[in-house]
Amino acid sequence: MSKVTKVLEMEVPYMQQLPSKIAPANIMDRTDTLVFYRAIASHPAFRLLRTCLEKAGESQAGETQGGDTQAGKAPSAAGLYTAFLHELASAKVTAGLPGQAWQKLLLHLILFDENPFTLACERKAAAAELFPAVAHDLHILADWYLLDFTSLEPAEPALMPAVKPWEEERLCAADPLFAEVVTTAAQAAAWRDGRLAAILAAFHQRWGSGRMAAYAAFRWQDGHLLGIPQPDPIRLEHLHSYEAERQVVLKNTERFLSGLPADNILLYGDRGTGKSATVKALLWRYAAAGLRLVELPDRHLSDIWQVFSLLSERGHKFLLFIDDLSFEAGDTGYKPLKAALEGSLAARPANVLVYATSNRRHLIRELASDRSGAETTGGARRLSEEDMRPADTVHEKLSLSDRFARTVIFPTPDQEEFLTIVRQMAARFHLNLAEERLRERALQWALWHNGRTPRAARQFIDDLRAELAELGQVGETEVPR
Repeated sequence: MSKVTKVLEMEVPYMQQLPSKIAPANIMDRTDTLVFYRAIASHPAFRLLRTCLEKAGESQAGETQGGDTQAGKAPSAAGLYTAFLHELASAKVTAGLPGQAWQKLLLHLILFDENPFTLACERKAAAAELFPAVAHDLHILADWYLLDFTSLEPAEPALMPAVKPWEEERLCAADPLFAEVVTTAAQAAAWRDGRLAAILAAFHQRWGSGRMAAYAAFRWQDGHLLGIPQPDPIRLEHLHSYEAERQVVLKNTERFLSGLPADNILLYGDRGTGKSATVKALLWRYAAAGLRLVELPDRHLSDIWQVFSLLSERGHKFLLFIDDLSFEAGDTGYKPLKAALEGSLAARPANVLVYATSNRRHLIRELASDRSGAETTGGARRLSEEDMRPADTVHEKLSLSDRFARTVIFPTPDQEEFLTIVRQMAARFHLNLAEERLRERALQWALWHNGRTPRAARQFIDDLRAELAELGQVGETEVPR
């Protein structure tokens, strides 16, 4: 248990146990006094529910005073409530949260709210002094969480139990700490006796605040970080061969996560050798340790300092992933990256590394004239005006790859290495084919398709699995030619 969590638990005053349900009265005004979790009250479903309660209160007041309740008010209240239910059904929440639809949504909003408290936990900063305000907010939100909807239901049967929000799988939900949050939130008293606040602090220390807790992978697009709900599911255990090459990447990443000096890495090799898959698989191994992956398309390299600025403010460790990096001879788009790696007066943030993949060892296309310093015109050779110093041109084009402190080379496998990869994949999917038949089909596939690469091996196995499934022969020893 973290130091912050222990401090929170020690400073929490005991509060009386909550009732199992809260009547919809006198909680609206208190909601306006939320300190950290104010954004939750702006969610469309929350606003609609609040309006429903206000309408219900007006209706009850009219009946008590014996006045005209206005025939149009009841339909309006019913319409508001069904609009609220529609918003609930349209909402996206994390799979595995307890309770009915409203409780799922509210707990989801609390878990992934970005506020001074959750950010302090993410950065491992002292958050104990913020706890009285957190306790105040959870006290109010508990009333909303335990709200009794009986008086709001316009007719029988009750509609709330039939509403199911859209549930999304998230990496954090596989963590036992997430299960502890769920278990704690299901206990009414935990909202006010400090236990929920303490477990939320521990959750945010491990997974972060806001979208950094909700997502582990991001894409830079149009000046914004967009969370990727379903990142590539590739795991390190699913990758075959290249153990030595991947071990270099793993060791460097672990040093980075431990706060030790680590290098920017260029993963170089022919297409389909598993360079990109290696980087993507790191996410599943190290997300719980604070690693986040941010994909930066090479067309947006000019935004790299903007990305650095955003990431430097967070408590995570980030791999800035640039896939298939290469430039044509006259392209100068590489210069922002070159300066960001080394050479700029501003330093790269300590919590960011750059991992790039490329099919070109030196990243920028080289021409024969770069080394000869001459152009040919009508069979005659003349010095190019821009190449008066050809050595400088060569050095400029080599300098980008040199800025990566470490280059990991993924060579194309030979035939036997390719077949070994195929056999390992076939065993993983329990395709018990005759050895010779598997070999024959795999080499035929490599000849007709994408050569002898791990990608080609995976494509072959995927095609073979589909073929076997169609024939109802999964696990059989014979496959039609």
